[in-house]
Amino acid sequence: MAGAVMRGTWVLWLLLVIGHVATQLTWRFRYSVPEDLRPLLNMSDEQSLLTWLTVCMGFVLGVSCLLAWRLTQQLGWLAVGALFLYISFDDATMLHERIGWMIERKEGYGDVYRWVQWIGPVYGLAGIAAFTFLWRVFSGNLNSRKRVFTAFACLGMALVFEVFEHPLHESSMAWRGFSIERYTILFEESLELLAPAILFSVIGGFVEKRYLESYRQRVGASND
Repeated sequence: MAGAVMRGTWVLWLLLVIGHVATQLTWRFRYSVPEDLRPLLNMSDEQSLLTWLTVCMGFVLGVSCLLAWRLTQQLGWLAVGALFLYISFDDATMLHERIGWMIERKEGYGDVYRWVQWIGPVYGLAGIAAFTFLWRVFSGNLNSRKRVFTAFACLGMALVFEVFEHPLHESSMAWRGFSIERYTILFEESLELLAPAILFSVIGGFVEKRYLESYRQRVGASND
């Protein structure tokens, strides 16, 4: 099931990338899409389909971590689950942007978004802690470790893109008539979706395996 969810997410991501490119990075097709639908395909819009797919993927990942905690009683799973549930809630409510706006009203604008300066390091430390825990959990599975590393590398790169988003937004840099920011947002938002999808392929599979083992143990005990 976990693998099927990841493959489905990849297919949806590819379709949304095509939609973003068609409506935001081409002159020929961008106006052929109804105006009401363009924000849904614009990855820079916080109400886009990709944003809500990312919210759902983060929520599913967080819940799967909580299920792993119930099955293993390892507190690390509870912490990782809480982290991804918070990230999902944050994406849905634009919480970190709202905090950044409050800081900017008080301190003014900086070279980067204020939320990146204040909350970015917290995200970074939480991500390192989550990565360390998962790296230890999957110490005996090289393929799982590769996926965990890839997923957190994607999250780290997405945060780097966030650092440069404000300078690019204020910049006049463009390519083929479109601002560079329209291209970088494609990579940033894609990384934020694919990272939890990759992690779920590992953690969801882990939960499935542990649940089946627990079920077989209960069945065996009842037969005895």
